[in-house]
Amino acid sequence: MWIIFRFALAAAAFGIQFVSKYSSLYSSNGKYKQIKYFQNISRNSKSKKINHFDIGFEVKLHIMFTFYLENENDHFFKRLGLSNEFQTGDIDFDRKIYIACDHPFLLDILKNNEVVRQSIKNLFLNGFTRIYSDGNVLWANKLIHREPNNNEKDLLFDLLNQFNALDSSIPNRFTDQFFWKAVVVQGLTWSIAASAIGSFFEYFFRLENGYLENFKLYQYGIIAAIALFIIFFGLTFLFLKGSSRGHKIIIESAILLLIGLPTLGFQVISDLNKSLDQSNPEIYLKKIITTEAHKHTYHRRGRTRTWYTYHIIIDNSKDNFIPHSFEVNFSTYQQASYAKQLEIDVAKGWLNIKWYKQLVVH
Repeated sequence: MWIIFRFALAAAAFGIQFVSKYSSLYSSNGKYKQIKYFQNISRNSKSKKINHFDIGFEVKLHIMFTFYLENENDHFFKRLGLSNEFQTGDIDFDRKIYIACDHPFLLDILKNNEVVRQSIKNLFLNGFTRIYSDGNVLWANKLIHREPNNNEKDLLFDLLNQFNALDSSIPNRFTDQFFWKAVVVQGLTWSIAASAIGSFFEYFFRLENGYLENFKLYQYGIIAAIALFIIFFGLTFLFLKGSSRGHKIIIESAILLLIGLPTLGFQVISDLNKSLDQSNPEIYLKKIITTEAHKHTYHRRGRTRTWYTYHIIIDNSKDNFIPHSFEVNFSTYQQASYAKQLEIDVAKGWLNIKWYKQLVVH
């Protein structure tokens, strides 16, 4: 069941990444000059003061891109060779504005169409900080403590008209090679993170992981996590290196891998050790000393939650690798209260990490 749960989380994460890149999830705020208009206003949660706004128009140019004012971070990533920005030949434009797009169709427009470049410049001269498109809506962001006015809408509308005038020659969005690279890389890394969340919940909610040599499991898990990070991050780096948009996804992937792979590394080692184990279990019969019910309480927002965990205490003096206490479910705990021995079926493990297949009270 837990394997299915982890797989479902990973598949959902991949699907969400694909859908989020393919479709726009915003609802229209009506029309402006007969074109679908979109508006998002961000407010402070306490004072309700406006922090910034995004305005947008439905666009026929189905290409994902971002334009923003170039900064020192962009220069740094260029020097590292992580990003490779296209140059239009317009010195003023290239010096001030970063082009986060690799689609040859848009790059050709920027190089050869001075009117489009000027429309983009006009938006930045008016105080906009970012112009971007998800392939469905052309957006512009501005950091200002008020709602957008018609002059600002007209500036973005002017750029929209320049793009829509190219309607007859606009390519399909799926011709953007970076789109597929981004879907694969982000889908994979988010799937890893989601699977790691599933592994965490499995570890948290299962009574026992079944292992008798946890330190060895953690050692192997850390080694597996490091190896997986080198493999996945190396492939991501090679896959996206040189793109004008790749460096941000590379950083995002590195963060997600660092968060998810330690947990996933333990889970991979655990799954391999158990599922590929062909050894016959050794039977150990241990004297039950006592049973214990531990009370736990959790306080939050004036509410108290109480729950119990149940444990069997055994005599492990002859076999120190077997723990002194086992956490069990309530049914096994009740049976152990009247039993004398605990049977522990110990398997060798495919990676020689001992684990027990079952606990039986006698």
